[in-house]
Amino acid sequence: MTSTTHWIFAYGSNMHHGDLLRWHREHSRPEPVIYETIPAVLAGYRLVWNYYSNTRSGGAANVAKEPGSTVPGLALHVDTQTLQSIDLKEGLPKVYTRTECPLKLRDQRTLQGWVYEVVPQQTRADFVPPHPHYLGLILSSARAYDLDEGHVQWLAQLPTTES
Repeated sequence: MTSTTHWIFAYGSNMHHGDLLRWHREHSRPEPVIYETIPAVLAGYRLVWNYYSNTRSGGAANVAKEPGSTVPGLALHVDTQTLQSIDLKEGLPKVYTRTECPLKLRDQRTLQGWVYEVVPQQTRADFVPPHPHYLGLILSSARAYDLDEGHVQWLAQLPTTES
C-alpha cells in the first residue's frame, strides 16, 4: 500500500510557502497541500552552494554528505500530488534526486523524510553565489521559523550575485 502523505526536508526555497505557491500557479499545478511545517535538522550533511540554477539566476542550495555536520530546515508534511509537483519543480531526476533520510524535529522526535540533492553531474567545484532574491526567500523562512541563529547569520553573510 502506498502512503498518501509524505515528509519532505526543505532547506532552500521550498521552505518559503509563498514561493512554492507561486511556482505551482505559474506551472498550472494544483495548489500545494502542506499539512504541517515543523523545524527540523538533517544530520550528516552540510548546506553547499555548488549548483547554478538558470531559473534562480544564481546558485541554488544543495546538501552534501559531511559526518558531524547538520543542516537546519523544515519538515513539510505533504500529499502525494504535492510531492510529485515538487519533484517536477526540482527537475527530478536530471537536476535533483531524492532519498529518504532521518530528520530530527525540534521536539526530538525523528521521522523519515525525502531529501533533495543535486546530481553530481550538475554540481561545480567552486562556490556559486545565490541571487539576492533567492537568498532572501531562504533567510525570511529561516527567521520566520526561528531556525538556528548561527545558520541564519551564516546565510546572511553569503556573497550574492550582486555583491
